[in-house]
Amino acid sequence: MLTLSLFSSSDRDEESSSGETDVSTSLISRGANIEGTLDFADVNIRIEGHVQGDITTDRRVVVAEGAEVHGTINAQTVRVAGYMEGHVIATEMLVLSPSAEVHATLEAETLEIQAGADYSGDVPETQPFIPDSANPSLDPSELASAANDSQNNTAQETQG
Repeated sequence: MLTLSLFSSSDRDEESSSGETDVSTSLISRGANIEGTLDFADVNIRIEGHVQGDITTDRRVVVAEGAEVHGTINAQTVRVAGYMEGHVIATEMLVLSPSAEVHATLEAETLEIQAGADYSGDVPETQPFIPDSANPSLDPSELASAANDSQNNTAQETQG
C-alpha cells in the first residue's frame, strides 16, 4: 500500500511553458522514501524525495535538487537536478542541470549536460542506418533518404 506523500495536481506553470493541457503532476515530496515500481500514464512526475526502483511515464520526470533516484527512469523528457544512479531513457530530451550528480547509462534523442553537472557513466552510441542492399522491397530513393537522415542525426549528436 503506497500512502507516502504522493499527490497529484494540475500544474499550471508547466502547462503554459510546454503547451500541455490537462496533464496532472504527481509529486513525491521531500521526506518521502518510495521503494518499488512507479508506472504512470499521461502524468508528469516531480521527485523531491527518495525513490528506489523504476519510474515510467509517457510524459516528463523531474528529479529536483536534493532528491535521489536509484533505478531506471523511462519518460518522454527527463530533467535531473538531484542525484540519479541507474539508467535514464528519454525518448525526446534529457537535461542534467548544474546541481545534478548522475552515475547512470543515458539514452536520449537529445542530451544536454549543463556546466557544473557531475556525470559518470555510459552514453550508448546510436547505430547509423545501414541499408540492406539485398532487400528488394526498399526503393533506392528511400534508401538514400534514410541514409541522409541517419547522417544528419549523427552530425547533430556530435555538435550538441
